[in-house]
Amino acid sequence: MKKSFVIIAAALAAMVSCQKNSQVTQPQPKEGIPMTLTVSFDGADSKVAFAQDGSVLKGSWEATESISVVTLDGSGAFANIVNIDNFTSTGAAGRKSATFTGTFTGGESPAFVYVLYPALEEYSTNKYRTPDWSGAGNYVLSDLNLSGGSDSYLASAFLPTTQASDEDLAHFNNYCVMTGVADISDIKAGTLTATLSHQLCVLKFNLTFDDSLKGKSLDCVSIGSYDSSDNVLNYFPRGGWEYANLIAVPILANGSSYLGANWINCSFAVPASGTATVYLPLLPPDDFAAGDYWDCIVTINGEQRPSIKKTFTSATSFDRGKMYTINLAVN
Repeated sequence: MKKSFVIIAAALAAMVSCQKNSQVTQPQPKEGIPMTLTVSFDGADSKVAFAQDGSVLKGSWEATESISVVTLDGSGAFANIVNIDNFTSTGAAGRKSATFTGTFTGGESPAFVYVLYPALEEYSTNKYRTPDWSGAGNYVLSDLNLSGGSDSYLASAFLPTTQASDEDLAHFNNYCVMTGVADISDIKAGTLTATLSHQLCVLKFNLTFDDSLKGKSLDCVSIGSYDSSDNVLNYFPRGGWEYANLIAVPILANGSSYLGANWINCSFAVPASGTATVYLPLLPPDDFAAGDYWDCIVTINGEQRPSIKKTFTSATSFDRGKMYTINLAVN
């Protein structure tokens, strides 16, 4: 698939300075305004919440959380990044609300302030990304370059998710991308507020297995997406490296993620009950027309089982922050 690019012109305007004495060079404390960031959620009351038929799959804040506050010199497509400040919240693990504190270096009258979760980290001079969530070099958001020019971008890479047990939701925290525009009207009083929106949706696969498959290794569930007009296999949800727009909200537009493969990796045995549930957090797929279909293939003990065709009986679209259930009978 052809790559598409949304380029961000970015300039680094604030750097840590240092002063010398006769023996050592010591960094000065970061200058700025002590600030409190209060966040609310668009249609949710916790950092991981996906609506499904009126019910909510809820998550909560960890004991220590970080969030990035990004200052820009405008809100247009060619605005420049002024600075990135990380704010921190600490408290009891499992709490449903969090207030973040930090030092804001965007000045008393910033043009535009953007909030991003999870927090970015500077891994090389002027280069930022979200933390490695797997320990194997996997970054949900990566390569934000503050060097300016045509190479300033934020790439998003959604790699295959490994689910270690039935009904396992631990990997959701890795993919909980939320964004929002900060209200800066009270910034001189040391207060920022923002409403965060989830950027991903979730596919929930309810799998029912033939008795002969119980206890065997569930390796993966894969999806092939087909347009009924030509019956040609399409990438799911998208393929190819493309780039996220840090200026516009939401940060991730359809087509701005790279799904390393169209499968959910699993690593557990088919339960004795004969049923299992696996989840795939992802950017909302393209809209589907009536007659479009998925071919779903479940791999057991390294062997692909017969494909299961799921046809859309009506036009269907997927929304951010929601969970969708797919029922599959595996023989």
